[in-house]
Amino acid sequence: MPDKLNLLFITTDEHRFDYLGFLGKVPVRTPTMDALAAQGIFHPNAYSVNPLCMPSRCSWLTGLYSHQHGMNNNSGDLNRDLRTFPKALQKLGYFTALVGKEHFYEGNVDLVKAQPYTRQFGFDYLWSMGGKSMVGGTEDNWTYHLRKKGLINAYRHDLMRVRVVNNRENEPAPTFLKEEDTVDYLVAKKACEFLDGYTGAKPFFLHLSFCNPHFPHDPVAKYAEHYQEKDMPVPPGCPKNMVSYYQRHRAAYAALCEQVDAYMGNVISKLKEKKLYDNTFIIFTSDHGHMLGDLGLTSKSHPYDGSARVPFIAAGKKIIKKPGTNNTAVENLDIVATFLEVAGAPNVQEHLLESPSKSLVPLWNGKKFKRKYAFSEEGYQFEKAYTMVCDGAWKYINFSFSGKEELYNLKKDPHEQKDLSKKETKQVADMRKALIHRLTVTPIPRPAEYIYTATTGKHGKNPNQCFHKRLEDHVNTGILMME
Repeated sequence: MPDKLNLLFITTDEHRFDYLGFLGKVPVRTPTMDALAAQGIFHPNAYSVNPLCMPSRCSWLTGLYSHQHGMNNNSGDLNRDLRTFPKALQKLGYFTALVGKEHFYEGNVDLVKAQPYTRQFGFDYLWSMGGKSMVGGTEDNWTYHLRKKGLINAYRHDLMRVRVVNNRENEPAPTFLKEEDTVDYLVAKKACEFLDGYTGAKPFFLHLSFCNPHFPHDPVAKYAEHYQEKDMPVPPGCPKNMVSYYQRHRAAYAALCEQVDAYMGNVISKLKEKKLYDNTFIIFTSDHGHMLGDLGLTSKSHPYDGSARVPFIAAGKKIIKKPGTNNTAVENLDIVATFLEVAGAPNVQEHLLESPSKSLVPLWNGKKFKRKYAFSEEGYQFEKAYTMVCDGAWKYINFSFSGKEELYNLKKDPHEQKDLSKKETKQVADMRKALIHRLTVTPIPRPAEYIYTATTGKHGKNPNQCFHKRLEDHVNTGILMME
């Protein structure tokens, strides 16, 4: 057994912060997630750095905010020349694997044939897919499976004609697929096969990347039977004529959360069976949430908690000495620096230039966290582009194109019903300043070897230097326009 801990990064897709059974806010069964939280640290104030699939996942890969790595929305392909978190782990002696959703490309890609390119991001092993909603144009390991079983055309018809209208949810309903043909059942199965084949020659990093509870909301029937529309909470701020619609979706969404929890449990059980659990450090989080009718809104890409706030649990008795809840505002990007520290590299900047990711290990050991606000942004995909900072008590939002500002006191107004930006002007000014500072100190990473210096006529030589383009020189402090 290698001296270093194994690293298991578990992610769900489009998973709201409050759909965890142990919280008691929603009638949802998540015994695996509940057990992880009981054994580890739960962060109730965790935010997605970009509540949209591709930008958030590219941030996990690169350790950068989306305005740094360039993927502000779901358009385009991530630059394979960027330094990445899995590459850093490879250099630290890890065997790296991704099983499940990747989403580093825009779509309409055969991800199986693209694996030689995807491996360049730093993966030794891949069994990946684009996700349920991308099946219409993307080929991947799951669509290969469905095609082999003669199911691909039926599933695509069900997805495009019944479940999704104009890229938005239509009506939820149980899937017609047998459980053994559903995407996350296969993700868990392949992850277990990976663990069965693990030799112990190197410590492993496994990104176990589930595709649920992302729409379409099509749970397996045996899980759907556990949830009824009438039992679901009424979305705060939802128009009365839409309440029943969103309660139906919430019931199916809860079923998907239970379903993915069961498959997560299969992998945890395999770790224990292989005597690997005690030597494995685990982080569970999500790329973003889903409004599910909160404020009358649907889907993601919003700065409000239903969309931008995510579950975040860390577990592993060799790292977590005192289980409990930590209310500090953190980012889902912080998994990068945290995993690197556990892997033996406490300085994230040595591996990922300009990474704003912060290790949570010192925080768990009682040390003061060196960042007050969690940061989030969105680059105009389905909704208005914005930047946001939040400390768990106050949330400040700046909509990038209009300059409109919003401020919420989350302690008194947890459902974000009352904008205080006109009344709490000092709080707005302080948080606006903090937001501008965050943008200023997180530039696009540029290794010095690529920078031509006009004064010397030469390129830099130190690969750890980088060029800082100071935003204060050209940002109007009243309106934050992302370039």
